[in-house]
Amino acid sequence: MLSWGVGPKPFDGVWAKHWYDAVHRSSGFASAEGDLPELRGELALINERALPLYERLAVHKISI
Repeated sequence: MLSWGVGPKPFDGVWAKHWYDAVHRSSGFASAEGDLPELRGELALINERALPLYERLAVHKISI
C-alpha cells in the first residue's frame, strides 16, 4: 500500500483519535524530514555491519 485515502478507517481501533492525527491527514508516504543523524559508538558499528546487507536487499526494492 503506497497510498491511501485521507481520514479515519474502520479498522483503526479505539486509540486512533489519540494517536493517528497525522496519519489521518496523510494520503501516502512523505520524504525524509531532514538529514540522517550522525551515528557514534555502538550504533555506528551496528550500522557499519548492517549496511552491506541492506544494500544487497535494496537492489530488489519496488520502485514507482
